[in-house]
Formats: sequence, structure tokens, C-alpha cells
Amino acid sequence: MDLPRIILLSGWLSMYVIWFVSDPRSIKERYKMYLTPRPLTYGIISLTIVLVSVFGAANFQWPNTNLDLFFMYWGLCLFGYGLALAIWAKFTMKATWGIPYQHNIKTQKKLIKNGPFEYSRNPIYLGLIFMFFGFFITLKSNLIIFAFLGAYYFYKAALKEEKLLEKHFG
Repeated sequence: MDLPRIILLSGWLSMYVIWFVSDPRSIKERYKMYLTPRPLTYGIISLTIVLVSVFGAANFQWPNTNLDLFFMYWGLCLFGYGLALAIWAKFTMKATWGIPYQHNIKTQKKLIKNGPFEYSRNPIYLGLIFMFFGFFITLKSNLIIFAFLGAYYFYKAALKEEKLLEKHFG
């Protein structure tokens, strides 16, 4: 496996580990949440896409061009920026982090306005979108359609969360 694929795979795996370890809920609550149908399905699908892309991307690549190195570096930078942004936002939220599409007024008592939230209401989603696009651009993969689907999913999630936040915080 080449270095860009190792970097991408390590980035995704580190994000999954950081997400699980930094989850403010108890271990029992984490497993309960992560093993419910919706998160489990999304987790399996995303992990499958990552593994197929990393280990089988040769079957789904764009044609070779003189810009291959440009795509690789640009994609890795976009991926790294997205990973850093998502992790920064997650650590900024600390115990107020919650399940997407939901708002728990007991644990999410205040609206976070510092760190990356000064620039975006949804920096985790934005970071993940950058990661998706950077990932598929680095691999020059035709599976980039999944990045567009992911962006649409996060757009819908952001709209729903904005309504919840407006309801609770005005």
C-alpha cells in the first residue's frame, strides 16, 4: 500500500477512535447508541466505502493525467484540514457534544460560540465534508459521488439541528 493510502486510512481510523474515546457519555451509553440501527448502518457503510476505496480504488479511478500529483497533494491537504477541523470542533464542544439530529437539553445547556464555532455553526460537518472530498480526490476515485451524498446528508442534518438550537436558544 502506498503512503497516501496509509495516511488516509490512518486519518479515518484515528477519527473513529477519537470520536469514541472523547464521547462524553458512559461506555454503556456509547455502545447502546453506536449499536442502534441508524448509527450502526452509517458506520458500516462509511467503513465499507473507506476500505473499498483504499484497497480497491484501482478499479474506480479517474484516468491518469499530468495532474496526478496535484490531485494527490491537494486531496491530502483537504483531507488533513477537514480532519483537524472536525477534531478541533469535537474537543471544543467537550461534554456538550451530542448525537447528530438531536438536542439533549440536560447535557447541551449552552451554545458553543468559540473555537471553530466562531466561523461556522457546523464545523464538524464541514470538516467531515472536506475529509470526504479530500479522500476521494487523493485516490482519484469515481466513488466521489459518496462525498456529494455525505455533503447532502450533513446539509439536511444541519438544517434540522438549526431548528432544534433555535427552539432551545432563540
